[in-house]
Amino acid sequence: MTRVLLVSECCTDIRYEEMLKAGETHLSASQFMFSGLIKGFSECKDVSVTVLSGMRSRGKSGRTFRKRVREYQNGFEFIYPSELKVSGLHFLWSWLRIFMETAKWCAKNKGDSSFVICDALLSCAKPARMAAKLFGVLAVAYVTDLPQHMSEIDERRYGLKKRLYISLISRMTERDMVKYDRYITLTEGLNREANPKHQPHIIVECIMDALPDTEREEQGEEANFVVMFAGKVNRLFGMELLLKAIPLIRQEDIRFHIYGKGNYEEEIIKAAKKDERIVYKGVLPRSEILVKERQADLLINLRPSGYRFAIYSFPSKVAEYMASGTPVLTTRLPGIPAEYEPYLWFLDREEPGGVAEAIVEIMKTPEEERRRRAKAARRFIEEGKNPKRQAQRILSFLTGKELGEAVWST
Repeated sequence: MTRVLLVSECCTDIRYEEMLKAGETHLSASQFMFSGLIKGFSECKDVSVTVLSGMRSRGKSGRTFRKRVREYQNGFEFIYPSELKVSGLHFLWSWLRIFMETAKWCAKNKGDSSFVICDALLSCAKPARMAAKLFGVLAVAYVTDLPQHMSEIDERRYGLKKRLYISLISRMTERDMVKYDRYITLTEGLNREANPKHQPHIIVECIMDALPDTEREEQGEEANFVVMFAGKVNRLFGMELLLKAIPLIRQEDIRFHIYGKGNYEEEIIKAAKKDERIVYKGVLPRSEILVKERQADLLINLRPSGYRFAIYSFPSKVAEYMASGTPVLTTRLPGIPAEYEPYLWFLDREEPGGVAEAIVEIMKTPEEERRRRAKAARRFIEEGKNPKRQAQRILSFLTGKELGEAVWST
């Protein structure tokens, strides 16, 4: 029996939906990824998983102390350590509780078949890694990004106290990230940065649950060609580029449906008032977003490839788009593996004119050809990147069985 303690901010699906409705959390790619991994583990044989969630409660509940809570999903236990919401003490209390919970689990489960997998981007990963080392349990870093690059993505302006706090946590996380025994990363570039000691690693760029096996949904009364974006509507994620490209497209039978929140919302709303082809739809539950993606004619990812963070990241949104069975236009991000290329349309010029030309060219491509490539993309994701398949690869990597797909760094 392989035993895994997964330290992340993941929670059960029911709790997550309740928190979304109450405004206590936001849409999280991390939640979807780790939830998919947990589901994959549940479909594998001889594996037991305990999820230790470092998720912080948000919102104005009025309570300064939250008791320890246990929940179950897919036969696995979810533990939410007690939380003390007192300024100056919250961080230390969280560290102590994560350390104690991890130590308790390791004392009970220590052995060659036990592993502590940490979302290495979280500050609470450090006490978990330290507890695992204390009990001789292998600590595995699940690396989805680099802390030193987060400030490049986040363009919000913080006060001095907040900036100092973020800088301190970032440096601490960066220094701790290199101390794990094994690594699971999204890209090879990310592994080179996070794993300078060349510990064994495996690349798992995405975990995407299969969508219902039905034919692509039609737009209903929508007669226009619908181009859709869903995600963070940030300037750096291509929103500025898109808004500059739209006026260059002369076709009137096209609509740009934009979903999400971010630092470019106001500009999008202003643009929508000037151009009726732009429709800003705000935030919807992920289940509804997935339906909208299947109804669109083209899904776009315009994240720029020139920024340093692009070298190390794989855009999970691209995999989600591909699973919808709708054509996908994306920039040529270094983190997208070559095996994805036959299924995507790529933007070769990351400038307004290039975006406009690419969209018009796809519009003019015969619908049969568009659907053929999109259908093949969906099959590629469903067969090779589904939760069970990726969980099996990770378990093989951890246990040393069938290690052909893992890389033992030298």
